[in-house]
Amino acid sequence: MVDFRTGAWTPEEHERFLIGIQKYPKGPWRKVAEIIETRTIRQTQTHGHKFRLKLARHEAKRARSNEKAFQYPVSPATHILDEMPPEDLPPLAHALDFMIQQLDEPDAQIAADESLKELIK
Repeated sequence: MVDFRTGAWTPEEHERFLIGIQKYPKGPWRKVAEIIETRTIRQTQTHGHKFRLKLARHEAKRARSNEKAFQYPVSPATHILDEMPPEDLPPLAHALDFMIQQLDEPDAQIAADESLKELIK
């Protein structure tokens, strides 16, 4: 008999859960629970419900933030950035992380302004 765990899900259990719902996107929950091995069918079903609610909240937040016009950080000295040689610019991965942060965080505009001021100094 398998001893089922209780409490918070481990990263490994969640990883197995994700594999299970990829394999069985519409169920049955019993099959997903068999892939996880350490959770009951009811625990798996509840975790799935909470996971889908979390995804829906994230998508709604993203949709709301996309409705607002995104404003890039603007400073009177931004022309300095235009004059910088490409080798002085941050790597592309850093720039992409910065853009994602701007889209995801409500207070990122303030942080971006501070970051830009530091670059210009």
